[in-house]
Amino acid sequence: MSIPTFKHCLDFVNQLKVHLVNNRCTVIGIDGKDGVGKSTLAITLADELDLELIEIDKYLIKNQGGYVDYIKYPILDEILRNAQKLQKSVIIEGICLIEVLERLMVKPDILIYVKRMMPNGWYDSYYCEPNKNPEALLKNIKESNEKAHKLFGSPPPQQDDLRFSIIEYHQEYKPTEKADYFFEHIWKK
Repeated sequence: MSIPTFKHCLDFVNQLKVHLVNNRCTVIGIDGKDGVGKSTLAITLADELDLELIEIDKYLIKNQGGYVDYIKYPILDEILRNAQKLQKSVIIEGICLIEVLERLMVKPDILIYVKRMMPNGWYDSYYCEPNKNPEALLKNIKESNEKAHKLFGSPPPQQDDLRFSIIEYHQEYKPTEKADYFFEHIWKK
């Protein structure tokens, strides 16, 4: 089965309007790697569809060396439960979204996965395509960091916990295989 893919926000808004009219939808999830345009898409969709927007990053306890373990889950849970009581649809966006929602015991009614695209394809596929060996990816990253340290004499880089978390998340949760829609954000350097 092919996943519907959109590159233009207006086309995507129109598709979601049809979906929302035909289906009772309460939670629209927007997932993807950090920096791919999730927030921009979420803000646009929330404005165009007149829906509440929940940005997970706003509920993150910062500078803890991780992501999923450092979310203020009780606050997010209360927001989602209140929306459910009021029968309001919401858009929730963030990295590792399926894992975060699983901890809240919530399943998105629609899952949108945002991809950062380059002329030669999906820019983040190295980190985000499922069915790769996460240990090998992590080893390659660590070796690259060590080589850079030796070449440039800079202090050894801190372990990139977020990057490692994203790799492990994509291997375990496979969000690209669970997505209902892809939104391809054309990235220009």
